[in-house]
Parts: sequence; C-alpha cells; structure tokens
Amino acid sequence: MGPPPPASQTRLIIFDLGGVLVRRDPERLVRTLCEAGCSPARIAQAVDDPMLIDAFERGRLTESAFLERMNAALGLAWTREQFLRAWNGILDEEPEAAGLLAALRGRYRLAILSNTNAPHEAYVRRRWAYLDAIDPWIASWRAGVRKPEPEIFRLVLSQAQVAAEQALFLDDLPEFVEAARRVGIRAVQRVTGPSLAELLHGAGVTV
Repeated sequence: MGPPPPASQTRLIIFDLGGVLVRRDPERLVRTLCEAGCSPARIAQAVDDPMLIDAFERGRLTESAFLERMNAALGLAWTREQFLRAWNGILDEEPEAAGLLAALRGRYRLAILSNTNAPHEAYVRRRWAYLDAIDPWIASWRAGVRKPEPEIFRLVLSQAQVAAEQALFLDDLPEFVEAARRVGIRAVQRVTGPSLAELLHGAGVTV
C-alpha cells in the first residue's frame, strides 16, 4: 500500500463508541457483582469469557439468553431490570463528544462503528440523542461481524458510499486501528492525553 492520501480528501469520519465517544468503566460491573456476593473467580469466568461476549456482540445470543448464561455462571437470579442497570452502568458520557460532533456535522459525514451488543446500543441511543442521530451506525450485533474483521469496515464504507481513502477512523484499540489501515482507511488511535479534537487536528481535520 502506498503513502496515505492527503487529509483534505477526508469525507467520512468513523468513530468507535466505547472508549471514544462514550466513556466506559467495566470495573463498575465487577464492583456491583462483588456487592451481590459473587466470587472473583466466578466474575472472571462470566465477564471475561471471550466466546460468550463474542456471541453476544455478533447477535448470536439474545439478551434473554445472555442473561440466563450470566446468571448461571455467576450463581445469581437477576431480573432483566437488575441486569440492565448493572450492564449499562459501565457507560458514561464523554464530555467532549456533543460539541465535537456538532462542530463536524455538515462538513463531514459521520459514522459509528462499534463492537457492541443490543442493550448497550439501545441505552446509548436513548440517553444521548446526538449519538442516535449519527448515520450510518454499524453495530456488530446487527452486522453479524466484529472488528478487526475487514467485512465490518467495508460495510460502513458501503453504507456511507465513501471510498476507503476518503475515510478516517478513530478507535482506542491498536489492533482495530491496524485492521482499518489494512483495508485502506486512515486510522488514529485514541490514547490518554490528547483530546479528540487534538487527535483529529493531527490527522488534518479542522474542528
């Protein structure tokens, strides 16, 4: 692959959700489970089960089936309301997001590309209208594919009707940044320190 195209060609800015446009604190869920009497070993088995999370984020497990599996693994009998309160409780507003998106809207096409599940998507859309308004919004659980698979990057490009070299992607995980670059998308990692606006400015985007 040749050198990256000029930033002036950017038409589409693709944002990851958790860790970029929304803050997340998984330790809140761990603390809630500890308070419910779950042992650390059981919490690790349930919360850190990659196959369980993968199935949920690909839409292969319904919310009710996921809750049943979680209750069984944790020795709980949580209701749906108890589960959603704890599950969604790890998410918080990113203070910079609303103003940043408002400044970009109209000058760039905006998109969300996230490995996520149905409850988290519903919660985010319901709580923060400025995120609900973004289109396209590619959620892995609806797409049936997850980052770093190239198909999910091609899907967002297709829905936005933008070529890879005209897109810029922001994610907090380096493996997903590299995956985007492999399909020809310029990509920047969200790291601790610089603001989102500063990261975009460094990529040639005027905020």
